[in-house]
Amino acid sequence: MPITSMLDAIHVKIMDMMTRRRDKCNKWKSLMCLKMEKRLVKRIQLGRTWKVTKSADDVFEVHSDNIFCVDLKRFFCSCNVWTIESFPCEHALQCILSIGEDVHKFCDPYLVVSAFRDSYSHSINPVPDIEKPKGKPEGSFILPPDTKRTPGRRRNKRKESMGARERKLRKCSRCNLYGYHNRATCTAGC
Repeated sequence: MPITSMLDAIHVKIMDMMTRRRDKCNKWKSLMCLKMEKRLVKRIQLGRTWKVTKSADDVFEVHSDNIFCVDLKRFFCSCNVWTIESFPCEHALQCILSIGEDVHKFCDPYLVVSAFRDSYSHSINPVPDIEKPKGKPEGSFILPPDTKRTPGRRRNKRKESMGARERKLRKCSRCNLYGYHNRATCTAGC
């Protein structure tokens, strides 16, 4: 597939995706995205039977199978789910509901429908076909350069890089010293 055709196909796919998502999010009536709203309801249902004890203004202790510490001011729970997902965990949601606060206040702003709408509010403009070349121009294919076979026997052994192989010290039988030379390459006097 030629590069221009591939770019056109990607362009059309992204235009279509942006339009579908924009139309989809304009129908939403909730404050948060549908997926996050369902996750919120599921987490609230999961922690209904847990006991919440208030320690300070924004610090709570939640008793489930284990004991978890929740700090609403720092958006922190000792289970670390809130920190990792940037979305309140079951323990934090029970604490928020116990003081009568709105749970949406403690969710990241990028999960709100307005942020989703803003991200898909821009449109990708179509590109007209006029600027594109018609047909294939002469010499549009790039051919590899002409090569000439070098004279002589081909070298079969690969060339190793400098640090690829460690050299061993050898004892020269001519000068009786250890080094990286032998009798044939020894530079000591005769």
